[in-house]
Amino acid sequence: MLQEKDNNTETVSLSTVDNDERLLTRLGYKQELKRHFTPLELFGFSFSLIGIVPSFTSVFIYSIPNGGAFAMVWGWAVCFIFIAAITLATADLASAAPTSGGLYYWTFMFSSEKWCCFLSWIVGYSNTISNVASVAGVNWACAVQIMAAVSTGSDLAFQATISQTFGLYCALLLGQSLICSFNPRFMARLQTLFIIINVLLFCVIVIGLPVATPKAFRNDAKFALEDFTNVSGWPNGFAFIISFLTPLWSVGCYDAPVHMSEEATNASIAVPMAIILSIFSASILGWAMNISLVFCMGRNYQTIIDSPIGQPMATILFNSFGKTGTLVVWSFIILTQFSISINQMLTASRQIFALSRDGGLPLSRWVYFVDPRTRIPTHAIWFGACWSLLLGCLAFAGDNAIGAIFSLGVTGQFVSFCIPMSARFLGGKAIKPGPFRLGRLSLPITAVAVTFMTFMTIVFMFPLTPSPGTDFAGGVLILATIYFYFPKYGGIYWFIGPISTVEAPAVQVKNDAAEKEFAIGAGSLTACSRQVFAFSRDGGFPLSRWIYYVNPQTRTPSHAVWFGACLAFLLGILAFAGENTIGAVFSLFITGQYVAYSIPMAARFLGGQTVKPGPFRLGLLVSHFTPSPGVGNMNYTVAVQGGVLVLSVVYFYCPRYGGIYWFKGPVSTVEAPAIQVKDGEDEKD
Repeated sequence: MLQEKDNNTETVSLSTVDNDERLLTRLGYKQELKRHFTPLELFGFSFSLIGIVPSFTSVFIYSIPNGGAFAMVWGWAVCFIFIAAITLATADLASAAPTSGGLYYWTFMFSSEKWCCFLSWIVGYSNTISNVASVAGVNWACAVQIMAAVSTGSDLAFQATISQTFGLYCALLLGQSLICSFNPRFMARLQTLFIIINVLLFCVIVIGLPVATPKAFRNDAKFALEDFTNVSGWPNGFAFIISFLTPLWSVGCYDAPVHMSEEATNASIAVPMAIILSIFSASILGWAMNISLVFCMGRNYQTIIDSPIGQPMATILFNSFGKTGTLVVWSFIILTQFSISINQMLTASRQIFALSRDGGLPLSRWVYFVDPRTRIPTHAIWFGACWSLLLGCLAFAGDNAIGAIFSLGVTGQFVSFCIPMSARFLGGKAIKPGPFRLGRLSLPITAVAVTFMTFMTIVFMFPLTPSPGTDFAGGVLILATIYFYFPKYGGIYWFIGPISTVEAPAVQVKNDAAEKEFAIGAGSLTACSRQVFAFSRDGGFPLSRWIYYVNPQTRTPSHAVWFGACLAFLLGILAFAGENTIGAVFSLFITGQYVAYSIPMAARFLGGQTVKPGPFRLGLLVSHFTPSPGVGNMNYTVAVQGGVLVLSVVYFYCPRYGGIYWFKGPVSTVEAPAIQVKDGEDEKD
C-alpha cells in the first residue's frame, strides 16, 4: 500500500494508515473517505461541536423556570455523573468498532440473528433523525441569537417574527451546506481555531462577567447555591429533572467523533479519547460557567425570561456589559454557534452516508455518493440539510414545537444509544475490545447509562408545562357522529359491530371468551391500516367494499393501507390553514388515542357485560379511570420522535418493498470476506 501524502499537511505514517484501513476492512468496509483528522483535530472537532457557551445559551431557558439557580448549579453536577457513564460506555464501543455507521452498526453486530436487522434499522433511523434534529436545533438557535443581536443593536425597536427567523434559518442551512462541501482538509485545520475561540469566550463569561456586573445584579452565595424557584407548574422534583435538558443538550455529542472515524488517523485510539476528553472538559467548563452566571444574573427570573431581547443569556450580558459590550461578546457567541452548526452538519452527513451505504434510506443509491475529487459525501450533506429545513418548519407550530427540536436531539440520541449498549450484553455475541476498554467496569457503567437514558427519554416526552387543553380532535368526533346518524345512509342503519368472517360462531369478547390478548400499537401506518381494514370489514367506512380487500399473495390489506395513507395526506393539508392547525395535526395523534381508549375502558365497567380475562390480567389492580388527555400544551417530541420510529418501522415492514425484504444490516464494501465483530472471530489477514 502506498504512503498517503498531502502537500499542505504532515505525512501520515504508513503503519497508521495500514492499521486504520485494515481495521475498517475487518469491519466490512473499504476506505472511501480521506483521513484528514489527526487526534488533536478530532478532539477539536468534538469540543467545538459541543461549543459550551453557545450550546448552553441555546437551552438556558429550560433551567431558569425549572429550579432557577439551584438547578443550574446542582442539576448540572448531578447530571454529569450520568453523562460520564454514557461517555465511557460509548468510548468503549467506539474503540472496538470505529466506523461512520457507529450506533446502528454496533446494534447489528451485537444483536441476535432474529432481531439484528430490525433493531439496526430502528437505531439507524433514530440516530439519523437525532442528528438532523441537532442540525435544526443549533441553526435555529443561531438564527435566534442573530435576531437578538439585531434587537439589542436597535435598542429593542426591532422584534423578529417567526417568519423572519425561519428565513434566516434557511440561509444558515444553505451556507453551512456549501461550506461542508469544501475540501475536508480545510475543515480539519479549522478545528484548532475553533478551540481557541471557544476557550476565549468561556474566559470572558467566567472572568469578565463577575468583574463587569453592577452591584444591583450580583447575588450572594446563599441565593446562588441554594435558591430553588419553580415557575414551570410541575412539582419541584420533576421540574428539577426537566432542567437536565440544559446539560444534556449542551454536552451531549457523544457519538460525533464516531461518525468522523473513517476520516481520522489512528481511529481506534483517537475516537474514544476525543469523546472522553471533549465531553469531560466541556462538562467541567460548563459547570464553572453556571456558577459564574448564578452570581451575576440578578434575582428576578421572570424579567430574564420575558425580556424583549428574546434571549435569556443576552439579557444577562446586557445587564452586565451594556449594549456595546454585549454586542461584542454576542458576536463571538454567534460565530462559535455557526462553527457548531458546521460540525453538526458534518456529523449528520456522515451518519446519513453510512446508512445509505448499507441501503437503509430512501434514495440510498443517490445519497450514497462520494465526490471523486474531494472524497466528500456531498449528496448526504444536502440530503440532511433538506430534512433539517423541513424539521425547522415545526417552529410555526409554537414555542413547544421549538423546544421539541432540542429535546428531540436528546431523546433520539438516547434511543439510539440504549439499544446497542443493551444488545452488547443481551445479544449473546462476543466483542473484541479495542485499545481503550473498561474491562470489568463495562457492565455496571453501561447499566447506569442505559437506565438513565431510558428514564430521561420518558421524562422528555412530557409537555414542558402541565397545562391541559380542551380544544382537540373535535372535528373528527363531530364528523364521525354526523356520519353515524346521517339520515338514510348513516351507520346507525347498517353498522352492527364486528362481523364474523368464519363459518363457526365468532367468540365475542364482551359475551364470552377472549383467547388472545390485544396489543395496543402506536399510530403508525401499519396499525392504522389494520384498524381501517377491521372497520371496513364491518362496513363502517365509506367504500368499505373496496377497502375490505386482502392481497392473496402477501395476505395484507393493501387497499386499507392506501386508504389510510390518503386520509393522512389530506390531514397534512391542514398545515396551510395556519399555526393552530399545524399543532392540531400533532396533537391529534395523542388525543385521538386517548378518546379511543377511554370509551372501551369505561364501558368495561359501566356496560354491565362480563369479560373473561386473558393470560395477562391485573385482577384487583384494574383501575376504573382513564387519564385526562392534557395535550393543550403538548411536547411535540412525542409526535416527532414517535412518528419517525413508527414510520421507520412501517418502511421496514412495508409489503414487498420494505427493508425486511432487502436490508441485511451493514453491507461489506470489500472484496475479501469481512470479519464480523458480532461473531467474535479473529481472522488472519
